[in-house]
Amino acid sequence: MLKHLSCLGLLACLGGLPAHAQVMAGASFPVKPWYVTMKPACAKSGETAEQQFREADRLWERMPELGDTEALYVCTLEAALGGYAAAETRLGELYVYDREMAIGHIPPVHRDEDAALHWFRKAADDGDARGAFMAGQLYAIGEGAPQDDTQAAVYYARAIAGGYKPASAALEKLKTRDARIAAFEARYAAKAAGGDATAMMAYANACLAGEPLRYDPARGADWARKAAETGSADAQSLMGELSVRGLGVSHDLDAAVAWLIKAADGNVHRRDYYLTWLHDEADVSAGSRAAIEAASARGVLRELMRPSERLKIVAATAPDASGRVTVDMSGLSVADVTRLADSGVVDADVNLGLRYLDGNGVPADRAAAKRWFERAAFQNADADMNLGDMAYTDTPPDVRGAAEAYAVAGLMGDAVGARNAVKLYRQLGEQVKAYAAALSVDQLDMLPATADVKALDAVMSFEDRARGLLYLNEQKRIHYKSFKY
Repeated sequence: MLKHLSCLGLLACLGGLPAHAQVMAGASFPVKPWYVTMKPACAKSGETAEQQFREADRLWERMPELGDTEALYVCTLEAALGGYAAAETRLGELYVYDREMAIGHIPPVHRDEDAALHWFRKAADDGDARGAFMAGQLYAIGEGAPQDDTQAAVYYARAIAGGYKPASAALEKLKTRDARIAAFEARYAAKAAGGDATAMMAYANACLAGEPLRYDPARGADWARKAAETGSADAQSLMGELSVRGLGVSHDLDAAVAWLIKAADGNVHRRDYYLTWLHDEADVSAGSRAAIEAASARGVLRELMRPSERLKIVAATAPDASGRVTVDMSGLSVADVTRLADSGVVDADVNLGLRYLDGNGVPADRAAAKRWFERAAFQNADADMNLGDMAYTDTPPDVRGAAEAYAVAGLMGDAVGARNAVKLYRQLGEQVKAYAAALSVDQLDMLPATADVKALDAVMSFEDRARGLLYLNEQKRIHYKSFKY
């Protein structure tokens, strides 16, 4: 039994509260803290932006432990917001870092090409030659701004003046674009027109990369689709990604699933891992979810880093809103559930909280319910959702307390909690925290930004977007370091 709001603002969602709540005499037990008191990453007294960036570099150089990736982000974000040019460049790179490149190392912080270009340009203005080079790269391929060879040349020249050697070759290559386009057409045009899948894929990749052809995602997707229809597994895999991103084609997760499974059947597995996230996306149909499970059962899906190992994706049994599986304790007595709770079973804490909230087998006791939920908070999304509901329905409502509890649920993957937190933080005028909540349930960086993220992007500065990421990753770091696995 789960009890949390899906339509925040309507008290009927709670199903009503007991009319005569009774206080359980002598009810007391230790409350587990929902976090471990920790100093924020990269916030030592007197630490400079350069020192913060050096700490990020230290984390970058080793395989991170749980929570260290978030500490790396925090250190980078702090240093960039502090005006350290090399950190501004690194932040730009994290905004456009490709997950396939990052597997086994550092995943993207959040895909945002506009923000990447902003930070590269700022780094260039602050004297970082690599930042100037990266800004030139984005202008050359058309990411973060319309493709503009003139602007690309300007930033490459600044990088050259700053001593960044790769910029010289990039500038010379840029000057030959027209000649390289002509050579490309001479090599592939006739073959692609004749139905050659390899030539079609050459066109698709060239249009999507903005090199050597002009950036044109619609044209690139059209060539990829034609190649996919010939049976090219590489093209089918690419169509899966394009359908996820809504790049050149409509954003269609069911179509993405179908293309990715075809690619896997054709022995192309580089994007099989997408299916892990797609399986749990709310917008994926039951039929597509079943198709993913069937493909996994057939053994055609593979792990990206360990291709010899099968990727196992199975249906969850009675998953709750956060995607975790809740143990059914409805048939157990209060005494049995209490013993489980005292032995450290977090689901039992939640179950007891619900029983005291509803007066189910025990006297209804809102205060006792809250204490049981607090024992499980930050370890179980349902506990935080119920704490948010209780805060929101207090008299008077504790809007801030509700927002914070919902945000914690969002950290653990509860999309309803994240949406509620966004709404309440915006109501409180705290856009940075609203932005953090909106990003908290991103599971696949290739998915288009949510409506909440788009709305906040439209009114927030790039610096405030970075502050939102800073807040989110600091909270994630504390979560990972305090969670009892």
